[in-house]
Amino acid sequence: MFLYWEDTELCWRAGLLGWQVLEDFEALVYHERGGSSGGARWAGEAAKNGLYAHLKLRRWGAVARFAARLAAKTGLGLLRGETALLGAWGWNLRRLPATLRARRQLLRRARGDRRRLEALIEAHARRGRRERRERRARPQLPHV
Repeated sequence: MFLYWEDTELCWRAGLLGWQVLEDFEALVYHERGGSSGGARWAGEAAKNGLYAHLKLRRWGAVARFAARLAAKTGLGLLRGETALLGAWGWNLRRLPATLRARRQLLRRARGDRRRLEALIEAHARRGRRERRERRARPQLPHV
């Protein structure tokens, strides 16, 4: 994975294989030369890798919810003349047989409790959304 979701995919895979995964919402990452986001290419990359990670590692209900949100986002983008997210769908469709093989292989080796992992993922996502809302509500300090 080139960019976006690589850390999430690694954590989900480690959890499936029985490893303990820790989170730290206090950690901050600063990019020395700008950032790693922005623009249509990056939105397409994030969508591509998010769909791939879900197809490969999540339970089918979670995959369906993610795909539905991504489909809605793609549709809205198309109404605005944006086509970047279409590439994410094409990439994943072309690689779907290989992704499903990787999924089956991982699930055969799984040692972690999948229901517990799903609950942790959902709790992490809820906390992340709450943290982002709170951050947006705080006054912004000027960048130095």
